[in-house]
Amino acid sequence: MAKIPSALKISIDFERRGVGLYMQLAAKTKNPLTRRLFYQLAQQEIQHIIMFEDIYEKLKHENKWPRWTVEEGEKLEYIVKEYFQTIKNDPAAHLADNVKGLELAMQVEKKGYAMYERFLAKATDKNEKLFYIELLKQENAHYEALANIHLYLTQTSDWFSEEESQVWNWMNL
Repeated sequence: MAKIPSALKISIDFERRGVGLYMQLAAKTKNPLTRRLFYQLAQQEIQHIIMFEDIYEKLKHENKWPRWTVEEGEKLEYIVKEYFQTIKNDPAAHLADNVKGLELAMQVEKKGYAMYERFLAKATDKNEKLFYIELLKQENAHYEALANIHLYLTQTSDWFSEEESQVWNWMNL
């Protein structure tokens, strides 16, 4: 039987804590845009847990790392964009609410990214390496979403002059 990587066990625990954090942050957030982002991130972390548990089971039974790709489902940006279109005229959507929560979430995403980088560096199986490369892309997208909304809410004039406004230019009112 293949040795089950401790990286998967650590990843599952990390993602579970992330789900709890994002749900707590959403409950404390009045800004509907930020709240929706936290809920979407919690949902994506749940998907990561499911992936990790499926991989863990395949490793136990098939004795090798499975070929696996990270399924993003709908891109986070498009989900947020669609929601933003429905609330853009709501004054609450522009409140710099729960900024500390956004900052904490960015720190968590940075930690996750660094952790998955370490796991990638230690990976010996080609499929495992490809999996972590795709997972890093997703973690980076989470961070970018948080950073973009943080800058938009806290430094709106800077946001309009920064690169972010070109990335999520649909937020330009």
